[in-house]
This record gives sequence, structure tokens and C-alpha cells, in this order.
Amino acid sequence: MFPAAADPDDAPSRDPPPSSGSSPPPPSDRDKLIHNEQTKLTATLINGVALAFLVGGGVATMLGLGNQATEAEQLVRALVWILTGFILHGIARLFLRYLL
Repeated sequence: MFPAAADPDDAPSRDPPPSSGSSPPPPSDRDKLIHNEQTKLTATLINGVALAFLVGGGVATMLGLGNQATEAEQLVRALVWILTGFILHGIARLFLRYLL
């Protein structure tokens, strides 16, 4: 009634046999998908940290929360935090260039 289940060890391999050359076989579609998702997750993590720098450091410093510094010191601190956030955002964008 039902066909017999095939033994997985008897199934033909989907990967081509290794070549005698020095170059590795090209990545499969699944490997490309996994690589792309991991790259996007890494870029998202870095971008989230960048956002935390922008909001937590830049905005909080500009509002002077918990700080008794002068206005000039607050402005410099805010600019450092904001610049760091933008640099991290740029790094996150660079990671996306590694998508396959």
C-alpha cells in the first residue's frame, strides 16, 4: 500500500564528488541562505548597538540627564556618542556587502 521507506544511507549524495583541484566546491543554496541570514543578524546586532549609542548617549547627554557638566562639555560628549553611533551604523552596512 505504501512504498517502502528508503534507507538514507542508500540515497545518492547531492554534493558532487570532491575534485582533485585545490578549489573547494561552490557553496550550496542552503549554505548561501545560512550565510546571508547570519550576516544580516550580525548587521542588525551592530545597528542596534549603534542606535543605543545614538539614543542613550547622544540624546541623554544633550538633555543633561545625571550630568553636572557645562554646556560645551555636554555638546562634545553628545557629538562623540552620536559619531560613535554613526560609525557603528556604517560598520553594520559594510557587513551587508558580504551577502551572497
